[in-house]
Amino acid sequence: MPALLTDASRLDAHRSFWDFVASRPDEEKWELIEGRFVMQAQPSIDHQIIAGNLDRRLSEGLERIGSDRVVL
Repeated sequence: MPALLTDASRLDAHRSFWDFVASRPDEEKWELIEGRFVMQAQPSIDHQIIAGNLDRRLSEGLERIGSDRVVL
């Protein structure tokens, strides 16, 4: 579940958002959603494995058919 701050974060949200992010540790990732500060959830190990497998399989498939497209 994402972390939410109080409604006080709605005041001058864009400027205070960057001030807030600058005050947080580098490993924390935050978003401004509808005027609220929301901490991004960290992906699980399972998610990382699945994403890596999809990336590899899609890249291999594109290479096999000679496509110049890349998987992002």
